[in-house]
Amino acid sequence: MTKKLVIHLGHPKTGTSSLRQFFEINISYLESQNIYLPFIHEKIWNIGLASIFSNQIDNSFYWKINNISFVDEKINHLNNKYEQLCLFARKLPYNSTMILSSEFLASIDVNGISKIKNFAGLFFDDITIIAYLREQASFALAASSTGALNGKRTRIQEPGENKNMNFNIWLSDWLQFFRPNQFKIRLYERPALVDQDIISDFLHTLGFNYLSSYVKKLPPSRVTESATTIKYLFCLNHLYQSHDSSLISLPSRTKSIKLVRDMFNDNTVLCFSSESAQKYRDYYHSVNNWVVLNFFDNKKKELFLDYKLPDLSNKQFIDEKSLLFDQQDINLLIKMLKS
Repeated sequence: MTKKLVIHLGHPKTGTSSLRQFFEINISYLESQNIYLPFIHEKIWNIGLASIFSNQIDNSFYWKINNISFVDEKINHLNNKYEQLCLFARKLPYNSTMILSSEFLASIDVNGISKIKNFAGLFFDDITIIAYLREQASFALAASSTGALNGKRTRIQEPGENKNMNFNIWLSDWLQFFRPNQFKIRLYERPALVDQDIISDFLHTLGFNYLSSYVKKLPPSRVTESATTIKYLFCLNHLYQSHDSSLISLPSRTKSIKLVRDMFNDNTVLCFSSESAQKYRDYYHSVNNWVVLNFFDNKKKELFLDYKLPDLSNKQFIDEKSLLFDQQDINLLIKMLKS
C-alpha cells in the first residue's frame, strides 16, 4: 500500500491553466478515485501552493487573499499553510495520489526544491515529476501575445530574455534532489500530445487514462488573439507606458483593450520570420541538446519539431517585423478609440 505524489512543474504557456480548470471542475470525481489536490478550492491556490515552498514572499498573492501586510504575518501564514499541507498529506488514504500542480513551481529556487524533497520524503512512497516544455520561438510568441493583452508588452521577447526558456537551468536545480527516472518530460506541441490535447496527455502519461471517459469536459478554449489585435495592443501599451497626454480623453484601460480586440479581430496569425526562427534555434541549440541527453537518452535527434513558417505572401500572417509600430499606427489607434 503506497501513497504517490505527482509534482507538476507547470512551465508557463504549456496548458497549465487548462489543467487547473480541469482539476477544479472534476475534483469530486477525482477524489472518488483517490486523487487529491490540496487547497484547490482556495482563491489563486496555484500561486499560494508555490509560495509555501518558496523563500520569496509574493506580495501580490497576499494582497489578493486577505491584505496581509507585515512580513511576520506573511511568514506565519506560510508556516501555517505548510502545516495544513502536511496534515492533508498525512490523512490521505493508502493507494492514493496527491497532485501538486502550479506554473510557479518550475521557477522556485533550490531551497524551495529542497523543502519539497523533504516534504515528499515524509509522506510519500512514490514520486513522479511531470513537466511540459514548449519550443522557445513558439513560447516567445505566446508569452508576448499574453503580455500584450495584459498591458505588459510592446514587442516580442528576444532569445535569452526570459529565463523560462533555459530549460537546463531550472531542470538542473530539480535534478539536484530527484533522480532522472522520476521525471516525465513531455513536449508541448500538438503532434506530441496524446489526442493532441494537454489533459488527455497528462492523464495518459500518469496512468490515469481510465478517467478520460468519466470526467467533465472543459468549455471551449479561449480564442487566440489575432496578430492584428496584438499589433495594436502593443501600440496601446506603448501609449500607456509613455503616459501620452493624448490618452486623457480615452476610455478606461479595460474598455480600451476590449475596443481594440473588437476592432482588429481578423483571424490573422502571429509568426516569426525565417531569420528570427533560426536565431532562436541557434541560441537554444545547446539547451535543447542538454534535455535530449539527460531525459531522452539521445534517442531524439532534435528536441522539438521544426518551427513551421507560414507562407508570408498570405496576408493572414503577421511576422515580428510588422509589429514595429510607427506614429501612423499610433495615430490610427487613437483616432479609432476616440471615435
